[in-house]
Amino acid sequence: MPDCVYKMGNLRIVDLTKVLDPKTESRRCHLIRYNTGGPIPDFHTALDLTSHLGTHCECPYHHFEDGKSVGELPLTTFMGRAIYVNIDFLEPNSHITGADLDRACGDRIQEGDIVSVDVGARYRGFNGDCAGTFPCGKCSDEALRLIRITRQSFFEGIQFARVGYRISDIGHAVQEYAESYGYSLVREYVGHGVGRNMHEAPEIPNYGAPGHGPKLLRGMTIAVEPMVNAGTAAIRQMSDGWTVKTRDGKYAAHYENTILITAGEPEILTAPAP
Repeated sequence: MPDCVYKMGNLRIVDLTKVLDPKTESRRCHLIRYNTGGPIPDFHTALDLTSHLGTHCECPYHHFEDGKSVGELPLTTFMGRAIYVNIDFLEPNSHITGADLDRACGDRIQEGDIVSVDVGARYRGFNGDCAGTFPCGKCSDEALRLIRITRQSFFEGIQFARVGYRISDIGHAVQEYAESYGYSLVREYVGHGVGRNMHEAPEIPNYGAPGHGPKLLRGMTIAVEPMVNAGTAAIRQMSDGWTVKTRDGKYAAHYENTILITAGEPEILTAPAP
């Protein structure tokens, strides 16, 4: 394991800090060694740097007079999951092109795959959550059918996202619709409340008998997100602690929106994916 890669529980942490080397930096980066001693030498080294050097962050303060500096931003601003791409085949100070990334990533996404994109956003202290599954290039009729049924199962479910119904009424409708096409619902991951936090109570399973769980009340905001497998419901989590695959290797699709419970029909707060 390279020195820059660390393990923390199930997480694999990669330190992307760039080593400063005056020989390769295009901006000002000088090491100045000087002697302040008399008869007995007393050497010191001064480091002369400019901004935008090495690994750094563009903070609001750089562009706005009243913007926040790096020290004022929470540490979580700079944390997140990512794909580590090795581009050491490039010459120092080269521009990274799309072709370079294709070469480094290999065939992670191929023609005929279906790709789930799950997006969260935070605005004025509140969160939104949505997801959709999309075909990559030309896909099989089987894959396109799964995407279509998964999306529609969401709309079947939210017919019961009304005042007076219970949480399980939504999941029951999702399950009945998806299973009528021979598909299965993932059990381990469920919908959820959305508000000041991305994931809040109550949990909203995509399966189960109707008439159970908390009653839906006007003003509640929830994320309904069917996760539908073409084969069995069984899944397995990979060693990176994040990636999840179907046990039988068949397709899976995901669809989600954040909705508001109103006095009438539910209001979709995130733009539905086509």
